[in-house]
Amino acid sequence: MRLCRFLSIRLQWGGTDTTVPLDNLPAGAYTVRAFAVASGRWLRTELSEPLVVPGGAVGVPAAHVPAPSWAEAVIPADSVPSGGAGPSSASRVNLASGEYENTPPADLSVRNPKGPDVAFVRRYSSFLAKRGYASPGLSLGWVHQYDIRVEGVLGSWGALSLVYPNGGRETLTPELVGGQPTGRLVVPAGAPYCAVGTADSVVGRWREIVVVHRDYSKWVFTPHSVGTGNLQTYRLVRIIDRAGNFISLSWFSDGRLDQIARADGRVLLKCRYSGSQLESVEAYDASGAVYGRVRLEYTNGLLSAVSQITASATAPTRWAYRYRSVGGVPLIEAVATQDPSAAAGADQLVWHQILYSSQGFVAQLVDANGHARTYQYGGSSTTVKVYNPNTGQVDFRWTQRIGTKNVNAGVQDASQNSSTVLYQNDYLPTSRTNRNGQTVQLIYLI
Repeated sequence: MRLCRFLSIRLQWGGTDTTVPLDNLPAGAYTVRAFAVASGRWLRTELSEPLVVPGGAVGVPAAHVPAPSWAEAVIPADSVPSGGAGPSSASRVNLASGEYENTPPADLSVRNPKGPDVAFVRRYSSFLAKRGYASPGLSLGWVHQYDIRVEGVLGSWGALSLVYPNGGRETLTPELVGGQPTGRLVVPAGAPYCAVGTADSVVGRWREIVVVHRDYSKWVFTPHSVGTGNLQTYRLVRIIDRAGNFISLSWFSDGRLDQIARADGRVLLKCRYSGSQLESVEAYDASGAVYGRVRLEYTNGLLSAVSQITASATAPTRWAYRYRSVGGVPLIEAVATQDPSAAAGADQLVWHQILYSSQGFVAQLVDANGHARTYQYGGSSTTVKVYNPNTGQVDFRWTQRIGTKNVNAGVQDASQNSSTVLYQNDYLPTSRTNRNGQTVQLIYLI
């Protein structure tokens, strides 16, 4: 895909490059042909792929509200229906806020016959990049799934925050009797878990905080570090399944993940660092030998490549990333994977593009096949258009309605047929009405 950010195209005629301006074109995808006459001959030059004119991010989207991880399914997002593992398969756009997210499958998975399985899963968020956050060891905007923590201020038995990797937060409120904690932590209405804590002799500090999920699995947090303003951070140190089997997580003092081991102490997964940057992730077998690893590469301090799983010193690239500065923040502008049409054994990448407005909202996604998806934001709704790469015409169009907390409130298609979703407790749908007016009621046992 050739992108034209400056609304011009460069042609070559007689060995001389000529830049031809293409002004006043609306946002969309175009097939460009150039003809010239010289000595009675026609010169016909045609792009093998369409020209994409930036645009589409009209209006102002809703402010980004990161949902707790358990509720992300009700946040409307648009992605390319790739049906495989192409470069756009991990990209999605938050249709409420216009933020870009990259959510590839696990880089490495480890089977654990004596407890919860282990995996290393990364995700990227332009929202986190703009806030200057990354999981310790990764670069701006990137986090891993174990970066779940609890935060609270020492000095009083005040509210705690359960913080998810995507930046979502939920409040855990200590139940007090006579000013002293009973151990019960009151969770938000509708949350699919309960929580308890063991108070320490230091006011405001908890020796242990346990989150119990509806399937009876548990997250266990213990004190890790104290930051500015006496902010106590609790790190996830144990994940327990419903049968009582567990894995243990070890952390460095700066919050970098060190390793994950099963109950008998055998290491399942280990992180290796070069300085403070994560350099590789290794999987171990029952004998303690490394049987697979992925390698991470950085360019100018930003994650630029992740390898395929290998047991050797080198491996082909599985994912590659390029960035550009928007408002002084480096945001992912292109993602690549191996080209399936390349010759056997060739290390050849194929790219897909992400275009942003000057405010850092996604204006377009362009997949590796040249389909351009544009986004027109309106705060309470976002209109999506999908352009055909061959004709430049709109193949699909729909409008996503946005509800409170940026949830999916329903969709209106190009024929003005609408669906509706209603909620209770912010993230729990109570009814869904389809485009034919048929309604399904949902009841929760909480």
